[in-house]
Amino acid sequence: MPSSRAAAWVAYIDEFTWQPGKLPLSTPIEAAGMVAAYLVLIFGLQAYLSGKPKLSAAGEKQLARLMGWHNLALSGTSLAMFVGTLWGSMTRYQRDGGSAKFLFCESREEAKWVGALPFWAYVYYLSKFWEFGDTVFNVLKRKELDFLHVYHHALVVLMCYLWLETHQSLQQMGQMANCLVHVFMYYYYYRSQFTKERPWWKPVVTNGQILQFQMSFVLCSGLLYYQYAAAPAGAKLDAMIGVNDELCMGYRAFLYNICFNLSLLYLFSAFKKKTYGADKAKKVK
Repeated sequence: MPSSRAAAWVAYIDEFTWQPGKLPLSTPIEAAGMVAAYLVLIFGLQAYLSGKPKLSAAGEKQLARLMGWHNLALSGTSLAMFVGTLWGSMTRYQRDGGSAKFLFCESREEAKWVGALPFWAYVYYLSKFWEFGDTVFNVLKRKELDFLHVYHHALVVLMCYLWLETHQSLQQMGQMANCLVHVFMYYYYYRSQFTKERPWWKPVVTNGQILQFQMSFVLCSGLLYYQYAAAPAGAKLDAMIGVNDELCMGYRAFLYNICFNLSLLYLFSAFKKKTYGADKAKKVK
């Protein structure tokens, strides 16, 4: 029985296709509605709890335990998504005769949006709704909501939806990088819930988050090369600014992605300077 279920899952993944309107949360209205519900929930809950007494010691312990298992589950899921996307990319590489061009520029003629890559992209998209729980736990712990946290959780949903809807070029490498960082980030949060002292490697996680945004600008040079080089001689500028979206798939969504990554790079760098600069100043004092 287990082997037959595994075989059924493998067959389902191999035949999976992105079907807007047929899969859960696969329309822009559903995605936007979930983001709106997230914002209403966290700010409404924060307002409701502002005048309430804090949790008891037993309540705090129970909440910490729930947060720990929540983070461990997300760490494991991130690892599964990383491995699944890597496997799907390797399979696609072999199917394309040893060509890795699809990782940088997915053309409409070569696109094969079926199988493991769209499946794990969809799972990754759904996981962003699960990550809304991070904010809910913070509100329950009476932590102050900072702009970076809410901004990141809300807008990353739009980015992931555009990945699926436009079959955006370069998404596989962005997805693998983010999943790999989240394996360690959520494991760090898990460990911090069950130990008196937080693990020493929190700065490593922050540096990894910043590095993935920096690398995204390095990797986008490959997409820009294919988008620009493949454009007709008289349409180079149109290709660069996205007027012609017929070359590398999802190019306009890619431009949104770049702007979003740039804002996150700035915000995470500011967070690093504020957090670890303050820690250093305390130690010196």
